[in-house]
Order: sequence, then C-alpha cells, then structure tokens
Amino acid sequence: MQQVGGPVGTQVGLAIATDSCNLGVVPLNWFAMPQVDHPVIPQNLYRMSGGTSNNDRFEQVGQSYLKHAFTALQQNTCSLGCNATASTTLGSGCSDPYSVGNNSSQTSLGSRAWVNPFTGAYTSVRKLAHGHTHTSGRRTVS
Repeated sequence: MQQVGGPVGTQVGLAIATDSCNLGVVPLNWFAMPQVDHPVIPQNLYRMSGGTSNNDRFEQVGQSYLKHAFTALQQNTCSLGCNATASTTLGSGCSDPYSVGNNSSQTSLGSRAWVNPFTGAYTSVRKLAHGHTHTSGRRTVS
C-alpha cells in the first residue's frame, strides 16, 4: 500500500498493487474499455476497532473508485502453470499484476455505481475519472 499524491485537506489517497489469478480451466475475458466485458478492481480499507482489545467491530474506513483492467499479461505469479492466451483473455493458471501506479491512475478509475453489485453486470460505457485532486477516485482516508 502506498500514499499516492499529496494530502487534500485531511484526506490522503492510497492504493495497493494487485495480482489477479485465474484458478479455473478456461480463459477469462479481459477486454479493455470501451468493452463492457472487462474486469474491475475495487480497493477498500478496513480496521478492527472498539472494545478493550480494540477488536469488537470491523469498520470500513475508505474505498476507491473501480480500476478498469485493460490487458492480461499472462504471468505465473500464482504458480499454477500458466496456459498463456492472447492479451484479451487471462489464460487458465495465469496471473495479471497491476502495480500501485496502475491501480491509482486516475485515467482508468470509474464510479462503482456503473456496476450492479448483485449481478456484477457493467452495462454502460462512461467517461473515467479525470482527477481534480490527488485523492479523486482513489481510496481516501482521513
């Protein structure tokens, strides 16, 4: 996890690196925008708090926009034996890493409201975040 950009008021923008692994036996669609059939990567931050041991409840303290994935690199980070395919699919056993820089790039972040949280359907192509401040669209924490 890294702080990305300077603080804006009392908030800072944070991002993490991620590695997606295809544990299945068939390639997964991994299209880029404007295709609606592409992976999205949310980032949340939680803490344990309350009580004498500070562990009574699990609280969400921050969330980001969604990172829109754009190409599958076909790596073997998950040690599953990567069956590489084209960059528009993630082969079985393959992994696709995104650095903190990629996951916090405001040119590839979009609103969570664009994805149905119950079905996972992403049905509309909209303009991605265009970043007004260092924290816009990133996971923000005060």
